[in-house]
Amino acid sequence: MTTGSLGLRNISYRILARAIVMVLLGMPLATRGQQEQKPPAQKNDAAWKANAMSAAFPEEIKRNLRVTIEGEKLTCHSGDSTILDVPLRAISRITRDGVKEYPATEFLMHLATMPSSEHHTFGTKEYRDEMAGRVALGVFALGGLLFPKHKEMVLVSWKDESGEHDAEFHLEPKQGRAMLEKLQQETGLKPRDLEKERKDIEEGKKQLRRWIREQAKKAKQ
Repeated sequence: MTTGSLGLRNISYRILARAIVMVLLGMPLATRGQQEQKPPAQKNDAAWKANAMSAAFPEEIKRNLRVTIEGEKLTCHSGDSTILDVPLRAISRITRDGVKEYPATEFLMHLATMPSSEHHTFGTKEYRDEMAGRVALGVFALGGLLFPKHKEMVLVSWKDESGEHDAEFHLEPKQGRAMLEKLQQETGLKPRDLEKERKDIEEGKKQLRRWIREQAKKAKQ
């Protein structure tokens, strides 16, 4: 075994070990950080931390936004910049849902598919070593599906002169419920609960199947 191939293999193992350690250590640290975070002291404003998606953003997902209700507006801040202002009177619909996110899986899959700075010839030992490392990361990424993070999704829809728009916010459950309550107070709109609707549909299906079984039993008697 050449010194070069040993070095490549060692690099692959170090990347894999570092990825696993970062995921295992990062999750409890993130949880601790969320627990230690305290909301800013504001008298009249409400604020929540969220990731958001909207056609109003150039990026697919805006992360770590500070979402506030300031006066008569729902406002999104990214650092010192204001990236979205929605007048409360323009909000036409509020929707909530329970969603799951998989940060460990996303992180490991990003590493597994990251372009390599070295281009090995197909079939060579260096190529096989690199592919083995990527496959190992992919396997660990699949394991991350067993540890989802539960989030509250708040979808805010509003209308203006250019049409109807939406912004989807993902928050920690407690903050999501607080945001929904505040939006309902400020707009007078009752949020639509998609999660409850799904549960009600499933319960209706169970009751229908139960009724069919009971009717079948009566027909046999």
